[in-house]
Amino acid sequence: MHSNTDDVIDDNERAFSTVVKTLSPPVEKFHRIIERCNQSISELEKGLKALQLASEICPGFCLSGAFGNASWYNDDLYNNNFDKIRKNIYLNTWHALFEESNLTTVMNHEDIKHLKEQIEKEAPEVDINIVISTFQEAFAHRHSTFQRGLVTVFQNLYACYKSNDPFRIEDRVIIHSALCESLMYWNRGRGDEINDLARIFLLLDGSDPGALSREQQYDQRLLKLIRNNRSSSAEKLISLDYFRIRWYQNGNVHLWFPRQDLVDKANKIIAGYYGNVLAQRAK
Repeated sequence: MHSNTDDVIDDNERAFSTVVKTLSPPVEKFHRIIERCNQSISELEKGLKALQLASEICPGFCLSGAFGNASWYNDDLYNNNFDKIRKNIYLNTWHALFEESNLTTVMNHEDIKHLKEQIEKEAPEVDINIVISTFQEAFAHRHSTFQRGLVTVFQNLYACYKSNDPFRIEDRVIIHSALCESLMYWNRGRGDEINDLARIFLLLDGSDPGALSREQQYDQRLLKLIRNNRSSSAEKLISLDYFRIRWYQNGNVHLWFPRQDLVDKANKIIAGYYGNVLAQRAK
């Protein structure tokens, strides 16, 4: 018995049977797509290895930050990213050059911060002539850089001194709010001030502060001593090389400088600095 449903199925089959019968896998197209896929993976592998190598040989810091800020979602990866990543390499290179130069040894933390800000703002092209010229000029002024930095450090600690007035340092200084409430950490910037003082006394004593590791820095060493003695009932007074230090629950720290010979040297440098300033004003 022939049903109307069978007629409908036959009509449908006849309607698309030609298309269905002619369908076949586009093997050549498949080959081309797969070839492009494999080529893309091969180029990607080479590219990632090249990026890894570029990151490893880049002076200073790694390039992960530059890669993270790159514009990967566009059709022109090279033109949209090369200049930005090259600028990042220039930044890293200038940072590395200054670190390796040891010029920062004669700079206080504020000068170093300003220097880094200048590099971040506009890093020059890395060219050997530019590099040599820059560092020749910087090293020519290394003594005045140290002198000015020394004066600035003690001015900031002895807040009663006006910025343009000559002064002498004494054998003690009070650093207000140096430690946080728990006495476990330096408040912001205070550790840098401790290291600035230590750097000055090390240099005046003929030692190289640049040779100190992070753990050997004086802010770390003093903080460790304070932590180990903060619960002691004994008098909170400790000594370390160029310092005697007493601290209080309010976070204030009193520093004594027991090396009078180094204090005298520092005062001579301060006097020489203000002598130059006063001479320049007289002209």
